[in-house]
Amino acid sequence: MGIELYDIRAPATVANFLKYVEDDYFTRAEFYRVVTYANDNVSPKIEVVQ
Repeated sequence: MGIELYDIRAPATVANFLKYVEDDYFTRAEFYRVVTYANDNVSPKIEVVQ
């Protein structure tokens, strides 16, 4: 399993996330919700990980 980071679209956010990873803030953490275009039930459609 892996994640995709869009550093061209959100360089500050990606840099901040990677800093948290390096500092072990996500040790034993889990992402619990993924919304994709295919399973989104609202309009307008969104794609996010929360």
